[in-house]
Amino acid sequence: MGTDSKSLMDWAAQDGNQASGDGCAQWWRAGRSSSGNTWSGTYTDSSGGNLNNVSCTKIQFAAGDVLAGPVHTNDDFYTCSATFGSEDTDAIQSGESYRKVGGCADPTFKGSWQPNSPTLTLPTTDSTLSTVVDSGYSFTGKTTLVLGTSNIQITNNGSTVTKAYPPSGVIYVANGTCGQSYKVLDPYGDTNAIPTGCADVYVSGSYQNQELTIASQKDIIVNGDITRATGGDGMLGLIADNFVRVYHKITRDTNDPTNCTNATYTVIHEIDAAILALSHSFTVDNYYCGNQLGTLTVNGAIAQKFRGPVGTTGSGGSGYLKDYKYDKRFQYRVPPHFLSPLETTWKVKRYTEQTDAR
Repeated sequence: MGTDSKSLMDWAAQDGNQASGDGCAQWWRAGRSSSGNTWSGTYTDSSGGNLNNVSCTKIQFAAGDVLAGPVHTNDDFYTCSATFGSEDTDAIQSGESYRKVGGCADPTFKGSWQPNSPTLTLPTTDSTLSTVVDSGYSFTGKTTLVLGTSNIQITNNGSTVTKAYPPSGVIYVANGTCGQSYKVLDPYGDTNAIPTGCADVYVSGSYQNQELTIASQKDIIVNGDITRATGGDGMLGLIADNFVRVYHKITRDTNDPTNCTNATYTVIHEIDAAILALSHSFTVDNYYCGNQLGTLTVNGAIAQKFRGPVGTTGSGGSGYLKDYKYDKRFQYRVPPHFLSPLETTWKVKRYTEQTDAR
């Protein structure tokens, strides 16, 4: 069942107010300006041949957001009336304090708020998982996985096959010829082709009693609901060296990157998995434009180096509200070969010695 089945995996919006992208990598605790909802940093990207500079935005836990479980951030919480925790034993850990968006009420802590908590770090890569993967379950470049209750449909390098779940419980996807990072304004290569050698792993489907960890040397893109079938007791882990992203297709005005409408596609609403973004974020593609998408439910756990945005609020808001629910099975189980909790924000809650049956 993996390398460590005795650990509790906590919710961890590791650095709570970070926006992803060049020029936006600054935390509140590192002296970012407290005025306004944006600051002087920008990230630069291209779409349709036009170069765009987009202002960095503070990421808030908005009114209506619920993180039902233990939570940790290395930074301060930036919040508007959000709810953290679900029961008294949940640890709600932060940096020095929390900050409120102007005109908002205090957050609701359904647990033990613990300011000035220690800073936690993540490993930088999931490459160790490439050493435990079974033959036939290691891939290179763009890969699409559709999970079923007994098999997985796998598309890679123009070929589609259906395979049983791997005996080791691990699928690993490496970069080939890539040389390209996340394109914020063109994430699917609609305008500028993304090299097929990039380890962009598209995942959707429904599992039941299977145990599986999917690891990518680049990004994992959730392009359909990922659910555990009714009555199932399986566990799924999603680990990306860079981003774990939720697919959001839009039609964009190439002259104004924030002017867009939602395209026709099946909107994602649920992810049942432990999510780990080692160097970047769990985020929604094109979160800042298009119409609101409803609520994004995650049943599992999340850890990320920089907190990624999933939507915007207020009049004309876009993207999602959050309904994040901690999977309490993680108190004693983890997905197979999930990265050591002693090196991540996961923490060991208790050990149990099991004697042989008599």
